[in-house]
Amino acid sequence: MPPATAMAQTDSRDLAIEEIDTVTILGRKADVADVPGSAHSIDAEELGVFIQSDILRVLRTVPGVYVQEEEGFGLRPNIGIRGSGLDRSARIALLEDGVLIAPAPYSAPSAYYFPTQRRMSGLEVLKGPAAIVIGPRTTGGAINMISTPVPENTGGSADVRWGEHNIRDAHLNFGTRGERVSWLLETVQSNSDGFKHIDGPVGGDTGYDLDDYIAKLQIDSDPTKTLYHSLRIKAGYTDQLSNATYLGLTDTDFALDPNLRYAASAGDNIASEHEQYQATYVIDPGNSWRGQITAYRNDFSRNWYKLRSVNGTSIGAVLADPASYAVELGYLRGDTSVDDVLIKRANNRTYYSQGIQASVEFDFGFGDTEVALTTGMRIHDDEEDRFQHEDAYRMQAGTLVVTTAGAPGSTTNRVSTADASSVFVDTEIRAGSWILTPGVRFEDIDMRRLDFATDDPTRAAGPTRVRENSTSVVIPGMGALYRLNENWRLLAGIHKGFNPPAPGSSAEEESSV
Repeated sequence: MPPATAMAQTDSRDLAIEEIDTVTILGRKADVADVPGSAHSIDAEELGVFIQSDILRVLRTVPGVYVQEEEGFGLRPNIGIRGSGLDRSARIALLEDGVLIAPAPYSAPSAYYFPTQRRMSGLEVLKGPAAIVIGPRTTGGAINMISTPVPENTGGSADVRWGEHNIRDAHLNFGTRGERVSWLLETVQSNSDGFKHIDGPVGGDTGYDLDDYIAKLQIDSDPTKTLYHSLRIKAGYTDQLSNATYLGLTDTDFALDPNLRYAASAGDNIASEHEQYQATYVIDPGNSWRGQITAYRNDFSRNWYKLRSVNGTSIGAVLADPASYAVELGYLRGDTSVDDVLIKRANNRTYYSQGIQASVEFDFGFGDTEVALTTGMRIHDDEEDRFQHEDAYRMQAGTLVVTTAGAPGSTTNRVSTADASSVFVDTEIRAGSWILTPGVRFEDIDMRRLDFATDDPTRAAGPTRVRENSTSVVIPGMGALYRLNENWRLLAGIHKGFNPPAPGSSAEEESSV
């Protein structure tokens, strides 16, 4: 039988691994009901009931979260929390394993990339004052996607599905837990022909193709030592092609066939690639504190090639008033037109976000009062590069024919950047039946927008206009909870809501209470 001290050290190490493997933003995962700012956690067991591949189906079980469908597969969800707004999930904080995951969280937060739901083992939602530890957007809240952890033992899983519309969906992973070295390999392969059909002789695929790969490596310190160190490395790559369009239907056509797409939408698609890299160092001496620091980098590129206008009129105007734009509607449906009538824009953009974030947790108390204090910081910069052009087509008996090809960057040629630094302090005070969570966050953000001439694709002449803006803000919050018994809580909270302006904007930041 091993000595008692060795057993205690091993137990401490096992506990540290169990706590740190799951990157949580809730702090005390076992006490979700005791978060005064309102929190919700969906664990692997709950996700395993239906094994949803669509994040919107999962989030519908969470109160205070609002979702809006877009393409029917949950690839680019529109999510809002407590009235924050839904558009492209831009007004909430999105994280994967505790790291901001939107393409450019400060300068261009619209989430045209979203983590693949199939490889997630859990989900956390923070609302109200509990969300100020995340930032920068605190008006609504934060959603943290928890990826598949390294398994406790050597092994893996395979979940393969086939369905209507030629859906083929596979989720595979395999890994091992070693005494000092552990690892995980995982992939999701998913595609579908789509449930819509394009009118006209050519037709086309209205589904998607998704390839997602993740690798994790974990190196732990000697398990016989009291001081626990761990290095966690994560790398991921996602490639997606979605044959989606912005072109809808008139009310009449929708009533006849809601899954119809007009001939002019043929070839509309969004192609994207995402790379993510994270390295986390954790230290836990096994007493009253624990710290971790994470360096991260995300690269994302996407080109949404879609119909923009017909005969000089926006597609929205045509569909809203088909009687006044009968000729234009005919072109959308496939009537033969002259050259350059239909305009498709290549919304070509690349992004990166990178930074370092760190936090230290302390546990202490006096008398019957327990205090958990967490302080942390983030140094971050991100960028959006828009390099867009338009191509012109004619409609030839239901088939699109290119008549004028646009030069790269000839429509939009600009770069937006943000440099941010932030610190936060969050405290949980437990005294009897009371739980108080005072906290404060400070954000300092410098933003810039560089506009280049649309006839200068190499940007050799430099920007034609430079616009800069900055904001510094203190974001306080306070939650209070009283435990009536094991089943009932009374809670209240107040915090400052904050949304930064866009790079180069003359607008003030958005704030609320």
